[in-house]
Amino acid sequence: MIKEFKDLVFTKRDFGGWSSVTTIAEHTLSVQCGQLPYCTPRENLSSPTEHSSFEVAVWRNYDDVWVTKDFTDCDDDVAGWVDRKEITEVIKKINL
Repeated sequence: MIKEFKDLVFTKRDFGGWSSVTTIAEHTLSVQCGQLPYCTPRENLSSPTEHSSFEVAVWRNYDDVWVTKDFTDCDDDVAGWVDRKEITEVIKKINL
């Protein structure tokens, strides 16, 4: 069960960055980092552990509606520059 940031599994993406796409309850959590996503640093690095912030998106699985703003302080479909602690808080909110 995914309970916090350290539980996420990242895979190398075609765009050169890293991606974690995880189903949690009735939602999907997407966490991205690399040259294209809104993250720090905004570079393609050898590991996601080298990033201090990430791009995050959340959507409901049953109707594919983006609900990132329900779990973050962002008013958009994608939240940028989200740190590990904030991502853990998002995971906790989704698990409620």
